[in-house]
Amino acid sequence: MSQQVYYHIVSLNLSSAESEIFICVRKFLRWLCANVTRQLGLKSKLNEYWDEEMGSLINTTIYFREYVLKEISEPVILALDEFDKLFTFPNLGSDIHALLRRWNEEAKNIYIWQNLRLVIVNSTDSYISLSTNCSPFNIGLTIDLPPFTRLQVNHLAELHGIYLTSYELKELTEITGGFPYLVRLALYHSLHSQIPLEKIINNAKSDTGIFSNHLHQHLWYLKQDSDLADAFQKAIAVNAPVYLEQEMAFKLKSLGLVNLEGNKATISCGLYREYFHNYFCEYTTNTKR
Repeated sequence: MSQQVYYHIVSLNLSSAESEIFICVRKFLRWLCANVTRQLGLKSKLNEYWDEEMGSLINTTIYFREYVLKEISEPVILALDEFDKLFTFPNLGSDIHALLRRWNEEAKNIYIWQNLRLVIVNSTDSYISLSTNCSPFNIGLTIDLPPFTRLQVNHLAELHGIYLTSYELKELTEITGGFPYLVRLALYHSLHSQIPLEKIINNAKSDTGIFSNHLHQHLWYLKQDSDLADAFQKAIAVNAPVYLEQEMAFKLKSLGLVNLEGNKATISCGLYREYFHNYFCEYTTNTKR
């Protein structure tokens, strides 16, 4: 007989915090503590547990361990969305990563920490080099958002009031690779801008199509790292899986540009293959003139 477990869910989206919250670790952690306390329906006792001489990381740990987790009888799920916002604040991000890793380690030996479950949601587009010893992303269970299947693409289209032919469904799935963002963007523009889906697909690889901003953002990433651009160009040049150096393979996978089987990469969707193949061909031709 299965036993039901009840959880208190606290959901915080970091994009909802004003910019001054990210100025220093003290402001951010007091913001975190205050919001968690409020969502759990507890009275704020931040000042009672906060000792400036102890430092913000220890103060936050004490506040959770000796107050929050003791006051709540059921486990707490703390979900932090838009976590990649911290990537633009390296010093702050490093401290927060170290804190979360520490809580995870303490849960192995201190029972009360087992009542806290962390869910971190971030975009892999915002890749950042984090120290292995302070990153929270190499512990726990990692869940990647998978691409839509053809059946799911068709279902989403129907939810938009769009009924695809077999050909349109095949073309849309292949050009987008089933990536939820790209599929949704295509369906949204088709519905609200009254653009035939066939036209969206035919203009997908152009610099004026609906995917242009997305493609230019990826191009910007590649231009920041010549080794990354070279690795991607190597993958673009062939129609079979190609071996890439581990770090380059991971970065390209993080950007969604390739799929990986081991260290062998294949281009993740028709949109990227067509656009960047044309770009690299044109770039090579212009540099030789």
